[in-house]
Amino acid sequence: MENKRQLLVEALKDLIPQKGYRNTTIDDITKAANIAKGSFYTYFKNKDEVLDEILMEKLERIEIQNAEILQTQGPLEEIIGRLLDRRIRSNREEIKTEIAMMYVLQNIDALSSKTRRLLVKRNDLNMKFLQDLLVKFGEVVRIALKDVVKYARVIEALIAQLEMQDVYITKRDGFIFERDPEVIVKRIQSADIEERINFCRGVIMKVLT
Repeated sequence: MENKRQLLVEALKDLIPQKGYRNTTIDDITKAANIAKGSFYTYFKNKDEVLDEILMEKLERIEIQNAEILQTQGPLEEIIGRLLDRRIRSNREEIKTEIAMMYVLQNIDALSSKTRRLLVKRNDLNMKFLQDLLVKFGEVVRIALKDVVKYARVIEALIAQLEMQDVYITKRDGFIFERDPEVIVKRIQSADIEERINFCRGVIMKVLT
């Protein structure tokens, strides 16, 4: 039964970039998952609940990965490198989720209040991680506690810019979010992305030290 539940989740991830969240119906989801429509309601009340499950899985992974990085011993620059790897070099399944989330944001007015809160929580987790990291390396960065949030915002903006402009946006007839996970997989394995990650790490270290 759990397998059918996951098939519905994966179907929605695939459909959002193709049709948009607003235009995706329960019929679309069940057909893509090759599951009878009546079975959908065994697992979810509506498509919002499917989307919320995608988001909650993502939030759980972020919390686990952030905790692992914070517990890592080593110099700050190495930890920043691990952070950038986590944010940029995702596996294929995480890339599918990320692409779906980009397209979800285009239909923000169609989202439930719970879904919006989950989207905000993702940013909150990233900001909390950065603040905790700066406090942990307080002797190295020598940032006043009152300025930690400001520096965390700057770092988050740099990383988000790298994610958006160099990984998930494709320059084709203007600028669009890439729909094909395989394009992103190849992109993040390229020497060009390696160079940009190293540059971003260097900029963050200059900001902090």
